[in-house]
Amino acid sequence: MTRELIDFRRICTAIFVLLVIVVTGSVVTSPGWAAGSGGASEPSIRNGCYYDLPQITANLRTDTGQSRFMSLHLSVCVHDEETAHYLQRIQPRVLDSIQPFLRDTRLGDLHGAAGMYRLRNGLLTRIRAAAAPMAIDQVVFREILVD
Repeated sequence: MTRELIDFRRICTAIFVLLVIVVTGSVVTSPGWAAGSGGASEPSIRNGCYYDLPQITANLRTDTGQSRFMSLHLSVCVHDEETAHYLQRIQPRVLDSIQPFLRDTRLGDLHGAAGMYRLRNGLLTRIRAAAAPMAIDQVVFREILVD
């Protein structure tokens, strides 16, 4: 096997393990699902404190000229519905702050748990800056795909 294929499989395995940890951790710690109307205009709040951002797709920076894409589906931990509604209103600003960061990310930056940690912290920093003065506690990866 080529080195790139082995690296790609390692990344996929690490992402899968992280997703399993996040999902099982949120199921174990959640008190239950919050009831909601499910309307298109309502922000999606799970467990009373998560706002789901739409799926984000961005080109990764490569040195080889080969196109690589990353697709992310994120949830943002918020304190209350007011913050969730605020995030809904400023969603274009939040997405605009995330896209350049993702486009500047290289495939090698995503290797291992440390790479996912750096990605999460980079996203959290940019979302907090875009959503100031509202408090954003954390960013949760719902889905990460690298092609």
